[in-house]
Amino acid sequence: MIPRSPAWRATGPARLDAASPAEAARAIAKAAERLMPDRRDPERFHAEKSALIAACRALAQTLERIAPDAA
Repeated sequence: MIPRSPAWRATGPARLDAASPAEAARAIAKAAERLMPDRRDPERFHAEKSALIAACRALAQTLERIAPDAA
């Protein structure tokens, strides 16, 4: 597997420990913008896509705990 760039590690879906849910959402969006298939490693695209989906679901759970009545 090709190693991820330092920029990905800094803003990728693992950054759900961000200071606010808004920052986490921005990090997920930024990672999604850069997500594209790689002909040398097509499986990586799907793995990263799955990680972004998991990050979105985790963020949604966090938001539901913060404001359960808003859902």
